[in-house]
Amino acid sequence: MFVLKPTDGFGLTPLVHIRHAYFWLFSFVGIFATFASPYFKSIGLSGTEIGVIGAISPIMMVVMPSVFGAVADKRGNTTGTFRFVMFAAMFTMLAFPFAASFWPVFVMIAAMSFFRTSSGALLDSLTLTLSEKNGGDFGAVRLWGSIGFVTTSLIVGVIADLTSLTSIAWAMVVALVMGAFVSLWLPTVARERSDNVLKDLAEVLQNRDFMLFLLSVFANRFAATAPLIFYPIMLKEAHYSNVFVALFWVMGVGAEIIYFRFAPILAARFGASRIAVVATLGIVVHFGLFLVVSAPAWILVIQTLHALTFGAFYYTGVTYVARVVPRRMRAGGQALFAAAGFGVAGGLSSLCGGAIFDRYRGEGVLWFAVAAGVLAVAATIPVAERLTRV
Repeated sequence: MFVLKPTDGFGLTPLVHIRHAYFWLFSFVGIFATFASPYFKSIGLSGTEIGVIGAISPIMMVVMPSVFGAVADKRGNTTGTFRFVMFAAMFTMLAFPFAASFWPVFVMIAAMSFFRTSSGALLDSLTLTLSEKNGGDFGAVRLWGSIGFVTTSLIVGVIADLTSLTSIAWAMVVALVMGAFVSLWLPTVARERSDNVLKDLAEVLQNRDFMLFLLSVFANRFAATAPLIFYPIMLKEAHYSNVFVALFWVMGVGAEIIYFRFAPILAARFGASRIAVVATLGIVVHFGLFLVVSAPAWILVIQTLHALTFGAFYYTGVTYVARVVPRRMRAGGQALFAAAGFGVAGGLSSLCGGAIFDRYRGEGVLWFAVAAGVLAVAATIPVAERLTRV
């Protein structure tokens, strides 16, 4: 039974609180994605060590979203599980600004990732369920995560230029604290429970179309993850400021926000299959252009392709999973999507990128992305038409 008050004690609707949750959830992502690798480089970590740390979260994402997703599906209630992982992740990182070598950083990032890697799939599941019951589009809510990414990364870039890179570590902690406390006001949305999670999971994994979809997701993120980790280091080595690095992300995620806003219209106009192919082809174009362009203005323009290489990919994937996976397995289905793309593929891509960066520098990582992107296109084309099947 669906029970939800129209407003809470603050006079705010449940949807507003979910927007706040996305804002702070991706504020942390914005700080980490934009500044973590330059920050780790500044405290003396090597490219290989940065690659290992960058792989921690994806590796955790292989398993942990499915574990916490199974808990949420068993309970038929995602909100409490989301709150738990957010607070647990916050406590693991309170001492992070004082970590100044590989092993302390490794331990804290690993402990944080153990819990936090489940948060995106859980919040997506909650949002999709609420949208179905109350109306509204997933993209219009999810774009607030992108707004948090853009706003916070730009502010932190300015602060880091005015102070020091240590402020980046403190900003991560603040984002985690805010995300945890905002979760206290999220609505509780009851839905169908899974009485036998393992049996339901087996049913999902026996869906051939769904498994081929996960294969294409793996190929896409394997190509796209490494350059997103190491290109900011290239910018810093070329003596760009922290503000420019933030602007680099602002352009990409700003374009992503626009995509999310019009995603339902674009999906209806062009179809999920075409969008999936174009999004994957965009990886080749996106990172291939970085190999031949060095002018700051053009770097920022090219980064708007992030709207395709992530925004279109993510929206298409999440909404496809919501259509084909039974409601009782909604959190688990989103967890499988996250595990394949941001877990297995992201972890392997980060490890490969770290080794390539140490040997061939940033240009080698970009060539890796282009070559892997071509293979991803080849993997996506035969799968794409299946995205329209329900």
